[in-house]
Amino acid sequence: MRPPPIPIPEKELVVYNTDLKHELLSKYKESVDLIVSHQVQEHIVELRATFEMFNAMLRPGGAMYNKVDLSDHLYHGTFSFLKKIGLSDPVQVSMYLSYSARVFKLLNSRKCFMNRKLLPFYIGLIKDNHLSYTLEDLRYFEGQIHDDALSENDEHNSSFIKISSFGVFIRKESRGN
Repeated sequence: MRPPPIPIPEKELVVYNTDLKHELLSKYKESVDLIVSHQVQEHIVELRATFEMFNAMLRPGGAMYNKVDLSDHLYHGTFSFLKKIGLSDPVQVSMYLSYSARVFKLLNSRKCFMNRKLLPFYIGLIKDNHLSYTLEDLRYFEGQIHDDALSENDEHNSSFIKISSFGVFIRKESRGN
């Protein structure tokens, strides 16, 4: 016999598959204390709109924590056995960034869609929404990035281009600060 489901406190909101609707925003506008995203944002098509909605839901003084994995997810699945024997190629981890826009569109599956937004794009979203941030746990990849992948990002800060995963703690300032 299954135990009864654990009730979720009314103040806790769990959003799956970024199913963000206008009603959700109007109900939770500036009322959410914390938004956590773990290896999700690299798969969101409308990343700018989603981020703006999260910002609108966040109360003044609230925070977001996002862990973003920008490495090639096909490599993680197809070639994961290489890691077990100690053979992980950093160039393979960034392979999806080396394709032209046309080739990437053909290869980028709906099952594991990747948006190819690099860290400078995320920083641009944070700045556009007038939020403060702290980066942590930066990991880097090697290999060439195709000009098409670079053009899909808003700014080109060379020190952030080669980051393959990161954590970012984002804070919405309290009113009056």
